Amino acid sequence: MDVPALSSEERAEAWAKAAAIRKARSNLLAAVQAGELTVSDVLEQAETSAIVSKTRVSVVMKALPGAHAMWATRILEQLSIADAQRIGGLSAKQRHALRGITTRRFPKYLLGNDRPSAGFALNCSTIGAAISEFLEGLSPAHNANSADDEGSVLDCLWTDEHHIKVVNVVVRSRATSPAEMERIRAGKVYTGDYPRYKIVDTDRLRAANAVGAMMVDPDPVGKHEVSEMQDIIIRTPQLQVEGLSWKAPITIEIGTRVAELIASDN
Repeated sequence: MDVPALSSEERAEAWAKAAAIRKARSNLLAAVQAGELTVSDVLEQAETSAIVSKTRVSVVMKALPGAHAMWATRILEQLSIADAQRIGGLSAKQRHALRGITTRRFPKYLLGNDRPSAGFALNCSTIGAAISEFLEGLSPAHNANSADDEGSVLDCLWTDEHHIKVVNVVVRSRATSPAEMERIRAGKVYTGDYPRYKIVDTDRLRAANAVGAMMVDPDPVGKHEVSEMQDIIIRTPQLQVEGLSWKAPITIEIGTRVAELIASDN
């Protein structure tokens, strides 16, 4: 089928329309990059603007202040959003999840070593430097930025040659609301017979806007194998930290220092 030739006036009109669309989309992304628009704002605009609706989700995610391609790709993969997906084609569930992930300021410490930055970055090297006295005689066994189905963004492991002394720090992209923090402090979250937890609510953790829960060992009813390792979960408004070492006081100190690192960049 032959395509009818456009007149000079029609071509000029088409060019002007395309230019207007490019300019509008450029202005949209500039506002996102400047922090003037959140992803939630963009999703709302997509309901009434065809230009916004036809914009790719990945382009908006990469325009967020401080964001970069790897982070955007990880988020889209976790939400099963294709790189070419347009905003208007998102499901209600995907829209809700995007709002929850991106309405807060993008945290610089999640950038790690894969993005050059003059600012502070939370990674296995900076964590190792903060807890160096506990790593004497230990070697890195598996220290890397990661993204798994449980939302981990860091998995740092140090061990001696006999695997007797182990330090493990896992950081997950799980935020904790102020209300949930208070419920943890009140002993209303980590309950049950096994595993049992003891709430760790120190002045230093409070100063870092965090709270911890230490797994209690040994198992009093003898139904489970007793471990010599001591585990702690540290909850913060941005991330969840899971620490493990061979002594409870060391595990608490490690978790506290990582919480302080997180707090220092907010």
